[in-house]
Amino acid sequence: MHRPIEGFVKRLTIRRSATKKWYVSFLVEESIDHILEPSEKVVGVDMGIMNFAVLSDGDFVDNPRFLLTDEDRLKAAQSKRDKLPKGSLERRKATKAVNHLYERVANRREYFAQQLSRR
Repeated sequence: MHRPIEGFVKRLTIRRSATKKWYVSFLVEESIDHILEPSEKVVGVDMGIMNFAVLSDGDFVDNPRFLLTDEDRLKAAQSKRDKLPKGSLERRKATKAVNHLYERVANRREYFAQQLSRR
């Protein structure tokens, strides 16, 4: 555990990723002492295709396209995996490498979204 659980645990979810990592998440009912103060700052967000988002104050957030940056690595790993015999130990290792690359892309997307929302 990277931090203590505060409040009453209502639900627990355990999952395993494709790279055999285990994750546990808790749904917690907590007290109302964490409410943010009301603010006059308001911004509208329009999600797009060419840009990740356009804010109502005129800012454009570029789409980082994480999959395109790892496309060459992914292509090489998938090609290597596809050449190996099905059911072999080497193919399982190669599949784990491909899964690791996809998990890396997903983690980078999640991190980007979290950092943008905090900003």
